[in-house]
Amino acid sequence: MGTPSAPFGDAETLAKPMNVSVETLADNGLLSAERGEVALYEVGRYSPDEPMRGEASAWESAYRMAWHFSDAEGHGGVKGAAEVAASLADGVLDQAERLVWKVYDVYDRRSDDRVAAAFTDLRHEWENILRGARTLREGRQGRLG
Repeated sequence: MGTPSAPFGDAETLAKPMNVSVETLADNGLLSAERGEVALYEVGRYSPDEPMRGEASAWESAYRMAWHFSDAEGHGGVKGAAEVAASLADGVLDQAERLVWKVYDVYDRRSDDRVAAAFTDLRHEWENILRGARTLREGRQGRLG
């Protein structure tokens, strides 16, 4: 499955500051919400090949970037995460960055390295990801101009 479950209210408290509902996260395949309990799926279980379901949320964006640091087949590391970051509006990218730090902190405090591993790598590579995203954006602007 993924992470240990938590009460729905706790999850909603974390989701609201990111302007997203638990239901939306469940609809986007990031977590399960059943019988008043919520659990995030493991990052490696999430497929970033699926099209975004509407406008990109910070949660889905963070998951798409973290997937590239999971042990899933075909992950792209910094390059893959930079491609995701380059496609995001700056506000969503900023929210995703804050979320990555929050997820990392929660699982670091729980000493749950298995769940936090992809977010740990993502956090440590954040500056390289941003550099790669800038390069990709500049390349796209150069082709358009």
